[in-house]
Order: sequence, then structure tokens, then C-alpha cells
Amino acid sequence: MFLCIQNQATLDSPRGALACEQLAKAKHGPRRLCSMEHGCRPGRQVECSVFERTDPVNAKLYNQTTSRIRILSMKTSDLLLLILWGAIWGGSFFFMRMVSSVLGAAYLAEARVLAASLFLAIVSVYLGRKPQLRTRAVHYFIMGFFNSALPFVLFAYASLDLSTSELSILNAMAPVWGFLIGWLRGTEALTLKRGMGLLLGVVGVAILLGLFSADHHQANALSVALGLIGALSYGVASHYARVSKGIEPFDNTHGSLWASVILIIPALFWLPMKAEPTLVTLSIAVVLGVVCTAVALLLYFRLIQDVGATSALTVTYLIPLFASLWGVLFLNETLSANTLIGMVVIILGTAWVTEFDWRAAFKLQAH
Repeated sequence: MFLCIQNQATLDSPRGALACEQLAKAKHGPRRLCSMEHGCRPGRQVECSVFERTDPVNAKLYNQTTSRIRILSMKTSDLLLLILWGAIWGGSFFFMRMVSSVLGAAYLAEARVLAASLFLAIVSVYLGRKPQLRTRAVHYFIMGFFNSALPFVLFAYASLDLSTSELSILNAMAPVWGFLIGWLRGTEALTLKRGMGLLLGVVGVAILLGLFSADHHQANALSVALGLIGALSYGVASHYARVSKGIEPFDNTHGSLWASVILIIPALFWLPMKAEPTLVTLSIAVVLGVVCTAVALLLYFRLIQDVGATSALTVTYLIPLFASLWGVLFLNETLSANTLIGMVVIILGTAWVTEFDWRAAFKLQAH
């Protein structure tokens, strides 16, 4: 089985050229390097090397070269952008907590995707992009259901009982679900470290529920279950996105968000508003949609292009930190011992499951 490594920097950029040059000088050398066969040309993201991961020698070389690509990709500006994105996405749970008690789960989710869709429509017109809603309708509805409609409603409902830190911790389980789905599909290997990471994830959720009570705080079991299903939905969406190729990320997001607007409408009849919204409440919902959804997704695609998906995954570990910070500062929430311990255990488990390389992701200079 061959595993393709994609250099996220373009070949006509200094970082992209340097990454390929360093790979070419590797002691054992990759089997193929940036040939025209892989579509290599200036201004295009390319596959830099191909290895047989089942071969121990090549597996070792895979780890060395991918680490080298990451080291060459991260800049100080990228790190600042990553922190900004973590702060914005962590703020989404803070804003949900502020308005869910008024709008309810369905109306909050609908307002969020509608505001995001309208904003991206304006950006799309400015950029001259056409998402081809009619020809790709089925794809957008599938992606919209798993990536926006279902998780947004579930997390909004869970926000009625859970704190911002608890919501963000459950959201951090998405990569774990993604790995489990990949393992069931036969695209991911279950190693000892990954198995330990899965176990830590389960233990972390149990701690959050108070089953190993470090204090008297216990999270609502139904809300925790809804949050876990929401994270699972993100995992399904990530795998569906991998198999449905040929659609630009911006168009994918834009089209799927409009599909989510339609998909959430039936839920409005089952989950009504809880109170009459004020102008402030509606403004917060708009900020949640525009800033914490549309702008956050645009920043995400920018990070993937600049530093790669692996380094961008770092935000999974930053979100709970920022969400907890916003909750404590602005909502007077307290961090219980269960929440803190559960957060650490789940984040560690997620890092092990995804085999995340902290040193490589945060290295700012090539060496």
C-alpha cells in the first residue's frame, strides 16, 4: 500500500522548493520526488514523495521526511494565525452558551448557518466563484448534514446544560471518532499507542461524567451523549470529504452551509425558541455564524494551504483552552476538577490517536 505525502507549500515558493530539495538529499531518498508524473508544476500543491508504509525502512523514512516538511512549513505568522483560529473557534462555544437559552438549539443552529452562508455568498461574488449548487446538490446535502446541520444542532442543545469547557472537550473527540471510522474502513492501522489513546478518550469522558468523581460536579449524561454524537458527525464528514474529491474547499463549505440551512428547517418545528430574542441576542447569533463559522473555516483552509493538515490539527488542542478561558472570564464559569482532569486526559488521548508530533508542528525554522 502506497502512502502519498503532500507538500502543502507550492513549488514556486522558497519553502516548497527547500522542502523538496531536503527530501531529495535524504540519506535513503524517496522512491519518487516531484516528477511531472505527479502533476508538479509552479503554483500547484504537489505530492512530494511516495513510500510503502508497510516496509519498516520506508516507514521510518516516512516519519523523518514528513517531520522535515512540517518543520519547513511553520512560520511565526502561521503560529499566530493558528492561535487566532483557536481563539475564534473556542469562542463559538462561548457564544452558544450565551444565546442557546433564548433561541433554543434549532433556531440557534439555523441562525448560525444562515449568517455564515450569506457571508460566504458575498465573498463568493467578490471572488467570482460559483459553487454549482444544482449539479452538486446531493454532495452538498450529505456534507452539510454531517459537517454542519447535525453537529450544530446537537452542540447547541448540549450547551443548555454543559459549560463552554465541557462542550469544547467533547468537540476534541472528533479526531478520535475519525480514526475509529478509518480503522473500520481499513484505512487506518491500530497501533499500541493509538489503542492507548482510544482508552484515554473513554476514560476522559467517564471522568467528565463524574464516574471517577474527583469532586461533586457531574456533567449531564444526555448532553454529553449529544456532544459525542456531534463529534462523531464531524468524523463522518471528514471521511466523506476525503472520498469526494474534485471540489474546492471554499465551494465545499459554501455549498454545504446552504444545504444545512434547508436541512435544519424541519427541526424548527420540534425545537422552538425558548424566549423572545432581543437585538443583542440576534447580533451574537450573527457573530457566531460570520466570525466563528465562516471566517474560522476560511482561516482553516488558509492554514492547511500554508502549513498542512497535520500542523493545522493543533487547533484541536487549543480550542478547549480558549473555550475554558472565555467561559471563566465572561460567563463566570468555574472549572471543576472533573473538567480539568477530563480535558487533559481527552487531549492526550486525541494526540496519541492522531500520532501528533508536537515538536515538528511548532518548529518555526528549518534546520
